[in-house]
Amino acid sequence: MCHRYRYRIRQLRLSDETEDGDIIVNATGHSIEGFIWPEISEKLYESVCITISNMLVVSITVIISQKCLLLKLARTAEHTFYSSLGIVLCMSEALLLSDQMLHMALGLMAFSLGAMGVGIEVRHKQLLPAKHFRSKHSIFGLIGCLLILASICTGFWMLLQDLGKRQAIMLQLAHRICSLAGYVALMTSQLFSYNKGFVRRNWSELYIRVLKFFTFVATITVCIRELQHFASDVLKAIDEEMNDIIQKDIHMNRN
Repeated sequence: MCHRYRYRIRQLRLSDETEDGDIIVNATGHSIEGFIWPEISEKLYESVCITISNMLVVSITVIISQKCLLLKLARTAEHTFYSSLGIVLCMSEALLLSDQMLHMALGLMAFSLGAMGVGIEVRHKQLLPAKHFRSKHSIFGLIGCLLILASICTGFWMLLQDLGKRQAIMLQLAHRICSLAGYVALMTSQLFSYNKGFVRRNWSELYIRVLKFFTFVATITVCIRELQHFASDVLKAIDEEMNDIIQKDIHMNRN
């Protein structure tokens, strides 16, 4: 066999065992020993997630924005245009980018465009005998906007206030939780929007299925990266807390 596969095959009886005591005979009586799975670095995995997310987010934004502009942003098209730009594009990129200034700028743009989209829809609904915030789409959208607002507030608090170590860690965790929960709520709202009459009238069933699939996968890939950072922050907080406890014990023992 070729050496690059890093295994060797030898004939074994059913009673033969490896050095570790594990029987590795397959149905043909042959075994594969010493196989080494190809290693995938965390950086490569993260790069793949970011690339997939960017491709999907841009595709969704282009498909929706193009149709809304063709409709000259009339009525619901205006709400859809600004909300999609804020939720799908700006919020996704805010979570994907590691640069702090770009993260802040895109986060503010996401909230501003999203709030503008909500305001436009509320204004349209006021002209009709319709009740506000009764559908799943609108409820998740409102919850997402409020969570993003909380995320922005905690972000500015960390930026402007001189906090202690423990306060900074707790505020950072709260900021990430609000950001992630808000993003999931907003993308869930986006998924529910594909069942609305406006979308059904302007896109074929195939396009709607593609949009749903792209949105779902983009949400997963963006959340995976954000969860990695969240887990890193939690482990860092635990490590720093344990170090503080150890240092205090050492200091007390010396005294």
